[in-house]
Amino acid sequence: MSNAIKFTNKGKVVISLKIAAETKNKITVIFEVTDSGRGMSESQRLKIFEEYQQNELNDHRVYGGAGLGLAIVKRLVEAMNGNISVKSELNKGASFFIEIPFEKNQN
Repeated sequence: MSNAIKFTNKGKVVISLKIAAETKNKITVIFEVTDSGRGMSESQRLKIFEEYQQNELNDHRVYGGAGLGLAIVKRLVEAMNGNISVKSELNKGASFFIEIPFEKNQN
């Protein structure tokens, strides 16, 4: 969410969630963050979840950070048996999708 805001100088950021699947004991939720920011190329998209990855050489100077945020998010999501993915087009924004299964409380 903070990256979407950080890299969207004008336009919008939309956060939504939906139920992807539900059973008696489990519910799977998809969290989506979409922005109308600068987006990324296919080669950038393929590396975005790697540690210390910054899409532009001067991103660390302009926006701060070490390029660890999305790598950490990916590890946390995977630790929760979920997955994260991104769809993006250069100069047209990006959409990040996080899908996580949750056990239902049976009390």
